[in-house]
Amino acid sequence: MKLRNRQRQNLRTRQIVRYISYFTLAIGILRIIVMATNYFLSTNDSHGKNPKIIENDIINNGEVITNLTWEEKDKDQSISFEDIQSISKDAHFATIQNGFSGLSAGKNGNDLSIVLKDNDYLNADGLDFSLDFNKLESDGQFFSRGKEFEFGFDKNGIKINYTLTGPNGKSYVVKEDIAYELTDNTIYNCRFLFTPQTGKGEVFINKILIWSNQAAPNCRLTWNGKTNLVIGNKINGNETDKPVINNIIIKKTGKSNLSPMDLLGFTADLQGKEVAIQWYTAKENGTDYFKIERSFDTKEYKEVGRIKAAGLSTGLKTYTLIDSNPNPGVNYYRIGLNNNTSKSVWLPVIAIRIKPGVLQQNSSSSN
Repeated sequence: MKLRNRQRQNLRTRQIVRYISYFTLAIGILRIIVMATNYFLSTNDSHGKNPKIIENDIINNGEVITNLTWEEKDKDQSISFEDIQSISKDAHFATIQNGFSGLSAGKNGNDLSIVLKDNDYLNADGLDFSLDFNKLESDGQFFSRGKEFEFGFDKNGIKINYTLTGPNGKSYVVKEDIAYELTDNTIYNCRFLFTPQTGKGEVFINKILIWSNQAAPNCRLTWNGKTNLVIGNKINGNETDKPVINNIIIKKTGKSNLSPMDLLGFTADLQGKEVAIQWYTAKENGTDYFKIERSFDTKEYKEVGRIKAAGLSTGLKTYTLIDSNPNPGVNYYRIGLNNNTSKSVWLPVIAIRIKPGVLQQNSSSSN
């Protein structure tokens, strides 16, 4: 009897082992199928995308602010974009035999001078500028913004000039003439980027690093917010009517860790015949004062008032300012702050719509 029981136990054990073996085999087969499927998919999809990933950019994947690309469809249409404030009247789409196409400045000798509209994003701590360029002249500027930023070329090579504000609040200029000659009638991808977290500025030609400068970490580019960014200043293609510029991309490269303020909220509410503007901060780094400006068309702003800031704080702060003279229609408000590390920093715009007659009704009811 004991022998039969032992035999039954051995039989159950062998069955359990067999089931486990089948299960393990099934899992192994399933893994093989998944691996084969992944390989098939990667062969037909991912491998095909790799060249595009490398072609586009593997150095920095920052948020795109501006992307201007002209194609064949633009030949008989408008070449302007929403981001562009003005451009040479002679600028037009053109192609040449080697396949390069883009903007030509025409034969009248006028520079392309693509002026971008004022945009708060262009005042970022760090930016990445790039474009494709057909070199036809001895000197010019790819990107420029007054005297504070110039990225261009001359007969001796590449020129770079930019202004930084350091963590200590002091500003200084980085200026370099890079001995890298550009050959006439040759297409180049020209790029400059500054990364605020690391403090590094870099210049690439055809995605090859030709120059870098190491500043202190958490520096940031310093801009005069009233100066427009210009693309193609002093570039006219040597009056040949050939395309000289295309594929303009501007990206943000992040913020310094010493940003002047963390804004939690920004609101505008109608109270009677006045507008109460309120904002909240979670951190202030050397903030001197806030000022509120108002506009009726988002182009021309006038100051409504200003309030002394906390200066240095890491806790929640609440600020309120009253606009006693709003107008019927849409009133746009923005906050500006001045501090010891960055001047004239503008924050996002908010708007409040006041229906016609509401101000008069509120005024009458208050009387």
